[in-house]
Amino acid sequence: MTVPQTVNGGLFIPGNGDLPGLWGSNAINPDMVAIEGVTTISASNAPIVLTSPSGFTSTPSAGPTQAQNAVLKFTGALTGSVQVTLPIPGYYIIDNQTTGAFVLGFRAIGSGQIIAVDQQDVQHVYNDGTNVRFVNLGRIGETAMWAGLAAIPAWVSACTIP
Repeated sequence: MTVPQTVNGGLFIPGNGDLPGLWGSNAINPDMVAIEGVTTISASNAPIVLTSPSGFTSTPSAGPTQAQNAVLKFTGALTGSVQVTLPIPGYYIIDNQTTGAFVLGFRAIGSGQIIAVDQQDVQHVYNDGTNVRFVNLGRIGETAMWAGLAAIPAWVSACTIP
């Protein structure tokens, strides 16, 4: 029996009586892990494209792909700026625990707006499939003060709209 899946996240949508005996590790449990999931991704200096379900074909697995997780935690010592591609539209919490004098930026599959998240910071972002934008950061064009800094922080300059 083919069970429909959500368009953006590839989560199973079982109907009444669907998946008898398969609610364990084969179908529904990976959905629950994805909804609250945290995945840790190491970054250094190369672009990263998060893993995503292949065409959302129902393939039972032990857990969600990287892009299906709600929280994306990045670690590692950056030796160059890294652009992360978020292949699935939706909301993400980005936890940037990287170090180094470089920037961790985020883009969608489309060629729209790009954002960057400061190191040792956690931000809520939204990917509409073309643009990646901050959620609850402030208004675009709003003036911000960084007392004591000689220049605008690199993560701000790395955003399509600083």
